[in-house]
Amino acid sequence: MTTVEVTRVQIPAGAVTLEGTVQVPDSSAELIILVSTDSDPMWRSVNDRIAGDLGARGFATLRVALVTAAEVQLERHDGRYHLDVQFLADRMCSVLGWLRHQPAWRMRPVGVVVSGNAAGGVLMAAAHHADQISGIVSLEGRADMAEDSLKQVHVRTLLLAAGKDTHLADLNRYAAASLPNACLEILRDATYRFDERRTLEDVVHRTGAWFAEAPQVPITHANALV
Repeated sequence: MTTVEVTRVQIPAGAVTLEGTVQVPDSSAELIILVSTDSDPMWRSVNDRIAGDLGARGFATLRVALVTAAEVQLERHDGRYHLDVQFLADRMCSVLGWLRHQPAWRMRPVGVVVSGNAAGGVLMAAAHHADQISGIVSLEGRADMAEDSLKQVHVRTLLLAAGKDTHLADLNRYAAASLPNACLEILRDATYRFDERRTLEDVVHRTGAWFAEAPQVPITHANALV
């Protein structure tokens, strides 16, 4: 049985600290970051399954929310964070900057799995840090929120959207048309948050396969800081 090392990490992000969890099945494993905006229990369950599958495929994972618990409480009153794509992009850049200083990861690009509104921030960050990101999977994500940056995102990107969430599916179609290296997959019978068991299994498989097929190359600007 593979021994998985689990480490809690703290990532500086301006005036706050983001809490993350790293799981490493092997010291040579490639890293996939699972990004969310908060600790929503439904997306946490989806990420649990995805992280488990990625670990079984030999990937290390870093799970991190771009919005702190205190900020989530403020968000419930005035919604100040979830539509602020620049705020989310800055937080994602903080995560990438922290990784630049980690000996195990600084020379290797990482993959990103992202859900919801955080997708806009991840894609905006990816427009400026393509050398550090090997691939992106967006799950029911608001990729359209990064509209002004999409044409500059050349990272290999998979957009997964639920067919029965017609509005969000249309927003993903719109975003995919501007992304130079995107694959859009509309899951016809899926509903929002991929609640169906068969859909969830499909999403987990597609996500793992996307990264398993991605070429991994060394970072060419390892000394550049975010």
